[in-house]
Amino acid sequence: PLPKIEASSKILRIQNLTVDKDENLYTTVGDSLATLLEAPVEDFLREVDLIYRQPTAYTRRNKLPPEVIVKLVRRYTRDCILKATQDKEVEINKSKVTILKDVPWEVRQLRKEYTFLTKLLLKHDIRYKWLYPQGLSFQWEGKLQKIESHQKARAFVEKNARKLGYSPSSSSSSSSTEGEDTTGTPRFPH
Repeated sequence: PLPKIEASSKILRIQNLTVDKDENLYTTVGDSLATLLEAPVEDFLREVDLIYRQPTAYTRRNKLPPEVIVKLVRRYTRDCILKATQDKEVEINKSKVTILKDVPWEVRQLRKEYTFLTKLLLKHDIRYKWLYPQGLSFQWEGKLQKIESHQKARAFVEKNARKLGYSPSSSSSSSSTEGEDTTGTPRFPH
């Protein structure tokens, strides 16, 4: 999946931008993002490779407008936009939009293997950061933990089960749904 990760590192997804009849995405999105970066519009548009709408299963299922995909020339530009939108709401054409970075489907599938650990971390208000192509890092007892495989994640949870509030006996519960026991504690996937 590394070529897809490299390609997606220059892509932004904009959600909730309403569709206009005669819309020109280059002017509406380009002007708004240039203003956000406090850059001249012409200079910003040189950084843009392509802007288009793409319907997704999520937008169809939730009856939302199709996402706007912005393919940029450089990853640096994408990172600047994400940093600028981190702490403020973005409004384009009187619509509050969400700007996200693109994550390939294969990477999202790999990350699903870590849900048992991420649920425990969130339960204890521990912030984590995803690693590429898989894994995560977080601060635990003053030390940076890098979990780069499913086995390391399982070993970490087993080692720190008591501190995380994880009970190994709950993983044998068969009447519960996949990923959680009846008390809401995450379980290891099979």
